[in-house]
Amino acid sequence: MEGRLFTALFAMLACLVVYRLSTGNAPLRGEYVTQFIESDLAQVLQNGGKVIDRTSRVNLNLAFHTVRFMDEGWSAALRDRNIATLQELGWVLRAPKVLCKMGVQLTIGEGQSMYRGQGTNSLAFVYDRGSVKACAA
Repeated sequence: MEGRLFTALFAMLACLVVYRLSTGNAPLRGEYVTQFIESDLAQVLQNGGKVIDRTSRVNLNLAFHTVRFMDEGWSAALRDRNIATLQELGWVLRAPKVLCKMGVQLTIGEGQSMYRGQGTNSLAFVYDRGSVKACAA
């Protein structure tokens, strides 16, 4: 009886491991993704815009990075320059204001939030299982 219990527990553990490997968050490490996001973002910031907030969260296979810009100084021309810069760096335009690169999905938000009483625009980078799937489609 004890042998069967051990075998059943081992089989359940093996199934759990196979399931986690097949449904893992993303194939790249979060630290690597953050490095190329930061590198590309440095190029974008040369186009202008006043950054008022940055947030970042990195886990093993997840990365979230958001940069908020003051509404003052933001324009359609700046947005278009940013998109052009990103495309030169290998980002692919998937929809208006949505770009992808290596499983990272970048969404440009315009006039969607307030920060300390200021209207903001944002660049939101997301790398997780959902972004990898969305960018592969």
